[in-house]
Amino acid sequence: MNAIGCYFVVLALFGLLALPGLIGYIRDRAIDRQLRRAEHLDGAPEPPAGRPPTYAPTRPPLHRSRTTAGQAH
Repeated sequence: MNAIGCYFVVLALFGLLALPGLIGYIRDRAIDRQLRRAEHLDGAPEPPAGRPPTYAPTRPPLHRSRTTAGQAH
């Protein structure tokens, strides 16, 4: 009987830890659906199915290459 009580305690703790994350995930999905519906109603083109598009970086990287770091110009 003591083991069953321990299982319930573990399940309750798991629920307390997992519930806020699940609620946030569900809320984010609802917001995403609303945004997609609003874009569709505005006449914006639907994104293609599959992988999301990749974007080029807007600025060069902050680090210098190792091959040019020690050379004199």
